[in-house]
This record gives sequence, C-alpha cells and structure tokens, in this order.
Amino acid sequence: MTVPTIPTAAEVIAALTPGTCRTTVALEAVVGTDREAGQALVRLDRFDEVLEDGTVAMDRWLVSFHPAGLDFAEIPASDIPVLIDKLTEIHRAWLYLDPANLA
Repeated sequence: MTVPTIPTAAEVIAALTPGTCRTTVALEAVVGTDREAGQALVRLDRFDEVLEDGTVAMDRWLVSFHPAGLDFAEIPASDIPVLIDKLTEIHRAWLYLDPANLA
C-alpha cells in the first residue's frame, strides 16, 4: 500500500473556524471478493476540530467501515483474512502518517 500525502492537521485547522471540524480520508480500501456476498469500504480517517471557544481539539485517527456496493458494510467470514491484511496495512500507514508516532 502506498502511503498518500494528506494535508497536515495544522493546515486543516488553519482553514477551520470555531465550532467546525473536518474529516480527512487518508486511506481507503474495499474488502470483500464478491459484491453480492458483501463488501465493506475500510477507511483510515483523521478528525480535526476547532471547538466553539476556539480551542483546537486533539486530532483523532479512526478506522471506519462503510457500505461498498450494497446498503450494508459486511463481508463473508471467508474474507476475514483479507480484512486482517488490510487493517495491518492501514495500521502501518497510520504509524507513518501520525507525527505523534514519530516523536
């Protein structure tokens, strides 16, 4: 998996006004070999927020699951190894993307 270039938290925060937030999608991958059997879009997101009082909240990194194809985010049990592999790749990318991990 290639680690993308995304805006820094500071760049995102600079564009926000008090009481607003933004989710930056760092990575996404579809897991599931068959659309009809079930697929899920797995994303690595960074959530940046400026609170109402102007305080910058600590950025949060999240893994989120979304429907891919059908109206639900589920995969057949036979695709669990693929999901584990994707989550491992996402974890490695997060280790690289989050500056707190490099400190």
